[in-house]
Amino acid sequence: MNIFQALILGIVQGLTEFLPVSSSGHLVIFEHLLNTTLEDINFDVFAHAGTLLAVLVFYRVDLIRIMGNFLQNPFSFRNNDRGEADKKEFPGYWVWLIIIGTIPAGVLGILLEDYITLAFKSVNLVGFVLIGCGIILLSTRFIPKKRRKISIIDAILIGFAQALAMTPGLSRSGMTISMGLFRGVDPVK
Repeated sequence: MNIFQALILGIVQGLTEFLPVSSSGHLVIFEHLLNTTLEDINFDVFAHAGTLLAVLVFYRVDLIRIMGNFLQNPFSFRNNDRGEADKKEFPGYWVWLIIIGTIPAGVLGILLEDYITLAFKSVNLVGFVLIGCGIILLSTRFIPKKRRKISIIDAILIGFAQALAMTPGLSRSGMTISMGLFRGVDPVK
């Protein structure tokens, strides 16, 4: 890979990462269009690390507040009568939901590593998965909005949706948003 190809792939990563589309899927397509291949995962890791750094800088005040509250009392999550917690009152609850939601992706990532790596080599598979992702995203338009807060079961199911999104072409943010909407989670709060 030359500098021009790396620059184009970096731009594609930066433009697609914050949209509910698959940045990894688009990288696979652009690698094909640029007639280059990534022999190892280092470029993807580096590109995603840049995205992570941008998110950490942008949300630093909120992250510091939430983590400070969590570290002061990690078990400060009392639920209301419906088993839900308010994120402003109980930020520790949200940290636990994130941890719980991360477990399915971690487990499936370890178990299916070889298959996931193989999927990154198939432009045809990525194309079909991108179409499927689009259909899933469009289908959320027809879901009645229920306006309820996230529960532990929601976090687990959202975690499985994110685990599926390790497939190039499925958007992590798109699957997270879609599963939340399918579960009736309030899209605003």
